[in-house]
Amino acid sequence: MLGLLQTNAHGERVNLFFLGPLPALITQVRPLAKQLLKVHETVGLLLLGLFALHASPALYHHFWRRDDTLEAMLPAGIRRRVTRMDSARPHESRLRTNSGYHLGSKPRASASGINPE
Repeated sequence: MLGLLQTNAHGERVNLFFLGPLPALITQVRPLAKQLLKVHETVGLLLLGLFALHASPALYHHFWRRDDTLEAMLPAGIRRRVTRMDSARPHESRLRTNSGYHLGSKPRASASGINPE
């Protein structure tokens, strides 16, 4: 919407793909066009930052913690297919479980023989 208003305030019309030009919502006002362009750029950068803040925790869970958070976000039909493909290849199991230990290994006891947990 900001881009449409900025383009109209600059004195031009927006062509909507092959449907033709959209009607002008405001008249040509160059100072307003400059302000709208700054607002348009600022909002765009804020949305990019919001996207990065939204995606980074999911990537953290997937690559750092190696848990199934991203898989849990998938729709049920896709989730079943991913689970079936994982079970068809047991030799390619995950390196960690949710507790942080490698599969098949147990926590090591300390030198005193007491479990550190």
